[in-house]
Amino acid sequence: MGKPVFGQCPLCLQQSELEKSHYLGRALHLLSQENGEAVLMTPERVQITTRQLWAHLLCPACEDILGANESYAHQWINRKDRFRLLERMNLAMPMGRTLNGLEFSGTDIGVSTERLAHFALGIFWRASAHTWRTLGLQTTSIDLGAFAEPIRLYLRGEGPFPDGIVLLTTVCTDYGSQGLVFAPSPMKGGVYPAFSAMVRGIKFTLVTGDVPEEIRQACCVRSARKAIFMRDCAAGSQHAFGHIHQTAVVDARLE
Repeated sequence: MGKPVFGQCPLCLQQSELEKSHYLGRALHLLSQENGEAVLMTPERVQITTRQLWAHLLCPACEDILGANESYAHQWINRKDRFRLLERMNLAMPMGRTLNGLEFSGTDIGVSTERLAHFALGIFWRASAHTWRTLGLQTTSIDLGAFAEPIRLYLRGEGPFPDGIVLLTTVCTDYGSQGLVFAPSPMKGGVYPAFSAMVRGIKFTLVTGDVPEEIRQACCVRSARKAIFMRDCAAGSQHAFGHIHQTAVVDARLE
């Protein structure tokens, strides 16, 4: 046991003893391991490592707030032996087809999209609240700008789902995406500022700004029937993986 670390928790803004906060959650890291190791991909390296991304960031109470919905989300993600959310959607009737893929109602299939949204926004918020060290001297973070504060209040239960953001939830049918975890990163080339993250077969896309109503109605929280989409995400995952391979040194054990 190391010495206690004290400071201001960025979620509740109170001075407190700070716990080890894992960037994407310790349980998710352990789920992605094989024999105690996982593949960590950064722009400079693709490496097999036991390293977990953590920092003394949150107080125990705020860890519990985020942890409750992490536990809920983890029962739906791909867990190697089964992918419960995809199984549930394969048995359901879609509402229709859109540019985002087949659209389902979270309400109809018995999934709390609000709790999935809280989990996803917790990941995006952590990415903006701290600069995380990955491999060597590399770091990762995102800038949520003016949306960071309303998201913080929402996560704390002190504010509504923030105006000016849309969260798209997509379940990936391709096997490649079902094993991937990508930390939040800005999306390039879109009409509106957006960020994406992949969590073992569930892709979360956070769109910000004054978006039209048709996009707002694709939000897993704002839409009347709590939309969840299903599609093959292989092209996007391969593009992201290919971009990293163009710049990164790959661990010889992965060649």
